[in-house]
Amino acid sequence: MNLLKSLFRVYTKDIFVSRGRVFIWWSMSVLLPIISLFFWRGAYTEKSQNLANIISLSNIESYYLVAFALTSFVIVHLEEGIIREDIKAGGLVRHLLKPINILGNYFIKEYIYRLMQLSLGIFGALIISHLLHISIKLPSSFSIFLFGLVMIFIAQLICFTLKLALSASAFWMYENESLRDVLEICLYLFSGTVAPLVLYPSFLSQIIWWTPFPYIVYVPVAIFSGIITPDQYLFLFLKSLFWLIFGWGLMTFSWKKGLKIFTGAGI
Repeated sequence: MNLLKSLFRVYTKDIFVSRGRVFIWWSMSVLLPIISLFFWRGAYTEKSQNLANIISLSNIESYYLVAFALTSFVIVHLEEGIIREDIKAGGLVRHLLKPINILGNYFIKEYIYRLMQLSLGIFGALIISHLLHISIKLPSSFSIFLFGLVMIFIAQLICFTLKLALSASAFWMYENESLRDVLEICLYLFSGTVAPLVLYPSFLSQIIWWTPFPYIVYVPVAIFSGIITPDQYLFLFLKSLFWLIFGWGLMTFSWKKGLKIFTGAGI
């Protein structure tokens, strides 16, 4: 327990050392929901009845604000530093010498940073809501709110395990940027970040639901926004658990194999 407290204290201080970077990334992330909201407001002013029958303007506005706040927490971005500094440059050695599991150390460090980003995301969503006069829809009951929190945590773990599994490819591949780019593109297009999945063509959405990406952003955001009804909760929870177990197994297997061939010299 004392070890965990020390790690939390150290990594929290690291965040404030780079507070300028945190603010810049947050400022850039604000642009996407604002642009998206203006785009959809323009689309609805054209009085597209078919679009309104699928999802109302108020629901889609609330969806984007909730997505803006939650994606800052569930989508992790730790793979670049692990690949470049730890695996390729040999910095992994200093993590192996610490009295804590290396994957657990990565998670704690990223989790603290994501909590900071979540607080900024909620703050930004409230500002946008006030400026654009948008009503943010929240869960109708406390039980749904708690279930939503569980799904948010599972979503972050799914993203974390997939990103760590991808990072492990650097043990065997010197240039793996293409794999990272493919994952980022799929995560951006198929997770519900661009638009709610209910607006995707049916044939495409059916394919997307067989991937882990909807369970990272769309599912937790749709639960909080009321787009998903309670009768779907159990099925979505089980599917999310499946992808978490799959990602966890892939991550632990790849890192176990990768650490066996890792060498660090001169450190």
